[in-house]
Amino acid sequence: MDRHIFLTGVTGFVGQNLLAYLRNANPADKFSVLIRAQSQAEGEMRYLQILKSLSGKIDISRTLDCSEVLVGDVTAPQLGLSPEVYHQISRSLTHIIHSAANVCFQLPLSQARLCNVGGTSRIIELAQQAQKYGRLQRLAYLSTAYVCGNRSGMIYEDELYCSQQFDNSYQQSKCESEQMLAARKSNLPVTIFRPSIIVGNSKTGRTSAFNVIYYPLKLLYRGVLKFIPGSPDIPLDIVPVDYVCEAINHIILQTDLGIGETFHLTTGPGNINTAGEIIDKALNFFRNALPGINIPLPKFISPKFYQVAKLFAICRNKDYLRKFESYIPFLNSVKIFDNSNTSAVLSNTAIKVPSFNQYIDRILQYCIDVDWGRKVPSLV
Repeated sequence: MDRHIFLTGVTGFVGQNLLAYLRNANPADKFSVLIRAQSQAEGEMRYLQILKSLSGKIDISRTLDCSEVLVGDVTAPQLGLSPEVYHQISRSLTHIIHSAANVCFQLPLSQARLCNVGGTSRIIELAQQAQKYGRLQRLAYLSTAYVCGNRSGMIYEDELYCSQQFDNSYQQSKCESEQMLAARKSNLPVTIFRPSIIVGNSKTGRTSAFNVIYYPLKLLYRGVLKFIPGSPDIPLDIVPVDYVCEAINHIILQTDLGIGETFHLTTGPGNINTAGEIIDKALNFFRNALPGINIPLPKFISPKFYQVAKLFAICRNKDYLRKFESYIPFLNSVKIFDNSNTSAVLSNTAIKVPSFNQYIDRILQYCIDVDWGRKVPSLV
């Protein structure tokens, strides 16, 4: 059967990398990408910009030949497509990969649900429609390992809601989306992927998203990171985007395994760096890259003392101290993500998740080269 892959989220960091990797690994496949725009012309222009930003990673001309742009909205009925286009897509697609999400941690829950839960509901409707035509082989959903919320200890792949509290609306809305999908595993070929903290390419350092772990590293580089609200012994599970793409491609397109299962795309037990190790490695790298400039070693302090430090901070530091509060849950709870399902499926392949200390230098060098995103286009 000719494969027809329907992708959401290609304007985002992970979605762009998925598009490039899947296209290169599966050149005979057809791709349909859902892009929000005011017109078909604008949607096609946005898609072309994405492909141009991926120059060197993808053949633009051949990709345009085997893909189509669907201008729509993942939260709208029938994805904002005309009835004719919606049913045409439903009849022909074989794989759905849903990576579109609002990843802002600070959104009110109602707004986070609009995209993350509402969008998933619309994708389920598309999958159900496609299932009627008998061609649907896989519905893949990109969630997050942090649906575990405030739980600590070992987190297993077959666990979802265990009475946990959530640190932000993003975690809760992704958990609710997974619950919807779990309820339909008996009649839809659902596979759920839960990446941990995603960074750039492990081989090149390349990224277009300078958030999450990048923000404190940038503050460290600029010498303004004085306090960190947490423990240096807290493990931070970090994975490169190329590993995430390789694993997804193998599991849903190269095997018939994993239907009805959840996969942690995480570093896993025994391969994790602590927050203190990451700060030390980054500090050594920056000091070598900036000889003669003294970058102070930040102090790990308790969240209680962090709040006190905020009160007495000079004005120019108050903003970064406020923004850093969203990191407190990551730095004060030991979470170990079991990845037994993933390891088993990938055991006979060359796909291995590297430890962050193996490629952190490439990540940091890329950040310096592009001045933390200022010297690269908005879509990379």
